[in-house]
This record gives sequence, C-alpha cells and structure tokens, in this order.
Amino acid sequence: FISHVSRAMRWQMMMKSLGYSLGFMASLNSIFVNYLVNLGIPRTGELARCGVLSQYYNIPFDKSFGALVNERVIDVILLAVVGLLTLVFQRDIFISFMKKYLYPFIEKTGLLEKTSNILILGFVLLALGLFVLYLISKGKFPLQAKFSKLFGGIKEGLLSIMKLENPALFIAHSLFIWLMYWLMIYLVFYA
Repeated sequence: FISHVSRAMRWQMMMKSLGYSLGFMASLNSIFVNYLVNLGIPRTGELARCGVLSQYYNIPFDKSFGALVNERVIDVILLAVVGLLTLVFQRDIFISFMKKYLYPFIEKTGLLEKTSNILILGFVLLALGLFVLYLISKGKFPLQAKFSKLFGGIKEGLLSIMKLENPALFIAHSLFIWLMYWLMIYLVFYA
C-alpha cells in the first residue's frame, strides 16, 4: 500500500510537469483503477488509468499516456538494476542452473540457429517501422493529421520528465517504490 501511495505522489509530479493539477486522492484512485483493471485484463490498467484522467479530470489521454510510458521506462530500468544485483549476489545459483538446464536445452533444441531467424525478422520489422516513420515525416501517410496530434501529445508526455520541479524527489519515489516491492517479496519468505 505504501508503494502505491508513493507511486501516486510520483504520478502527481508527472502530471504537474505537464501543467495539470491533480489532487492526491485522484492520483491514488487512478493508480488503484490501474491495478483493478489489470486483475481482469493484464496490462490494460495503464490505458484505464489514462482514460480515467481524461474523462474525470480533463487531462488529455495522449499526454498522460506519454507520461505513463516514461514511468514504465524508469520502472524497467530499476527492474534491470534489481535483476543485475540479484545476479551479482546470487551468481553461483545462476551458474549452476545454467549448467544443469539451459546449456543442455540450447544444444538439444538448436535454439541458436532459431535465434538468428528471430534476429532477421526483428531487423525486417525495424526497417519497416523506420520506413513508415519516413513516410510520416514526408507527409505521405494517410491519416497523418490524426497521428501527428496523437504523437505530439505522447511526445509532450515523454518530455514531461525534463520539466519536473524536483527530479531528486522523483528519483527518491522511484527507488522507494522498488524497495517496497523488494521488501514485499522478501517478507513473504518469512510468512
């Protein structure tokens, strides 16, 4: 619960950097809507959070979605840090697991050969995505006006992190949230 309170305060900071005043309870309720909807349909809670802000607090969906993407990028970075710390401190467990299960699995299934096919497909999709972005930049894409408005709002949301009044407090909230997540998992071992 404390991590949700901190997440709500961090979300308030993001909305303020976009120029929207969002009360604490409104921010906390949007976080709770996010988690509630995720219970029904995983990963759709983020869209619901932005929708609630749009419908009830007149915060444009595209801007709040861009801020949400920012929030998720920061969370993924912190998740990677936690993962790396775990790998460093539990290296012997990981090495024995890889020797026992991962290496034989790779050899048996020929996964390395399949990985090259996945990389080629990823490259083709990346090239296609870059081509579409090129068409959009040249004005040769249908429905460009609608996409430009949408991407403009998302871009503004993404850049909102640069406009934070107190970046140190934002970082502190982010670290605190992940500390609470870690403690939540750690304490379960004693249950």
